[in-house]
Amino acid sequence: MLYTVALKKGERKTSVNDYVKYYDELQRIGIWDYLTELEKSVLNIKEAFDDALQLFKIQTAAGLIEFVISRILEKFVPEHLLFCIEVFANFNPEIYYFHKLNAAVPPKQVYWYNELKEFLPEGDSPLLFTKKTKERFSHSLRENLRDYRPSIILPMKGPEGFFGMVLFSGKVTNEAYTESEIAYVNRLIQFFSVSLQNALYHQGSITDLKTGLFNHAYFMRRLEEELFRARRYKTVTSILLMDIDFFKHLNDTHGHLAGDTVLQELAKRMKEKLRIEDILSRFGGEEFILLLPMTIMPTALEIAERLRRAVEKLLVPYGDKELAVTISIGCAVSGPMDPLAPQEMISRADDALYKSKQNGRNRVTLYMKQDVPSPSARS
Repeated sequence: MLYTVALKKGERKTSVNDYVKYYDELQRIGIWDYLTELEKSVLNIKEAFDDALQLFKIQTAAGLIEFVISRILEKFVPEHLLFCIEVFANFNPEIYYFHKLNAAVPPKQVYWYNELKEFLPEGDSPLLFTKKTKERFSHSLRENLRDYRPSIILPMKGPEGFFGMVLFSGKVTNEAYTESEIAYVNRLIQFFSVSLQNALYHQGSITDLKTGLFNHAYFMRRLEEELFRARRYKTVTSILLMDIDFFKHLNDTHGHLAGDTVLQELAKRMKEKLRIEDILSRFGGEEFILLLPMTIMPTALEIAERLRRAVEKLLVPYGDKELAVTISIGCAVSGPMDPLAPQEMISRADDALYKSKQNGRNRVTLYMKQDVPSPSARS
């Protein structure tokens, strides 16, 4: 059957053969190829916009990395993938390592990181591992990178400049990366980098640099919020104020670097023992403070004792030594029958803490109104 289109009076009808002729001519001069590439470009722009929109909604490093992994998984699977992130200046980069896009134990050190930085090109261009590229590397750099089979290195740059890199190994299929795949991951990591640096700055504003715990200002804000919520819903809030016993003596004997190591290890060990909703902060010097939302007194004391025992068993490696420490803990509770303001609650926990010290240290004490420690205990 011959198909035609409706035309104005007097115009010639166009046959299927005419359309075929026009199509062949447009194809000959490249119009259809141009339209196909234009369609791909529109889809790429939409994909980039969707990625950026999703990334800018995520507020944590872990969440951002998880999103990137999910997007890469839709395209290909690298055998090794490493995120090397400079969280704070002068610190070794934090490493997030994935084997076949599954989270794996990261290497403790990436000795090649600082040397490899020198080879990254200016701007946002990726470093592609060709034979010519590898010839520029030192023997030690080639050896250190060999286990990761690097194929692409992408710099991470945010509003404040360079702060890390992402290393892609070859694919598990041993196929080479296509130009479109390289372009895609380059664009994705650019969006990821800006979002991550913003998230890290936010984290830095509420985090204690030395221990990685929440800082004093963030704790006070959260305590005020939780006490307001507790008054409104007639629930109980508890806090624990903790102090390292004889910390000054430890610093005087082993040095302040040893003290810093102890602070970091204690922070790490205590975080492992807590619930997701608990807010552990460094309160100053050798003091830590823990906010326990919607937690009654017996549960608070149970958590305090669990932390005390964990620290008591801890041996902190430092040089050729193992340092042992203990903590004293004071507990205060605010509830419907005795609602407290933030400073009053901290003052009570402080009194209970020094009662623990007065009674021999390495113990937990609940604030009781009749128990007010003598000034001699506060040393």
